[in-house]
Amino acid sequence: MTQAALLKFLAPLPDDAILGLTLYGEARGEPIEGIIAVGCVIRNRVLTDLGKDGKPDWWGEGYKGVCLRPFQFSVWNVKDPDANHETLMLTAAQLIAKEAMPPLFEQCAWCALGISRGAILDTVKGANHYHHVAMKPRPLWAQAHAPVARRGAHIFYRL
Repeated sequence: MTQAALLKFLAPLPDDAILGLTLYGEARGEPIEGIIAVGCVIRNRVLTDLGKDGKPDWWGEGYKGVCLRPFQFSVWNVKDPDANHETLMLTAAQLIAKEAMPPLFEQCAWCALGISRGAILDTVKGANHYHHVAMKPRPLWAQAHAPVARRGAHIFYRL
């Protein structure tokens, strides 16, 4: 599937659903605090206007734009999909078809609503990047920065 085909497939879904799917793909094995922390990173990106110029930022605009920006969240990578990509696409198809959703997705969707509506406060001290603790060595982008938080199996950074 190409990036264009992915965007067309997901077009019927609102921002909250895309955020919920991203949390499901990136953090469904985490405790609730870990799911919320990943969502806070996404919200921090959505709320940041890089350059304070009002122009679109490189990591996307809005929840859908930020979540689906190529190479930002591995679960959405179409050229180099991770192990969760197929599960995520099947879940997205269920959501589009309005079928019953897995309980873990419902939990992620609940977090997504709280995050996007501002009912859940930032738990990662303004972080806009994260990686899994198992990544050794740390990603190049993280090597020059000190972590600001750790939640579950993720380490968070404010770049």
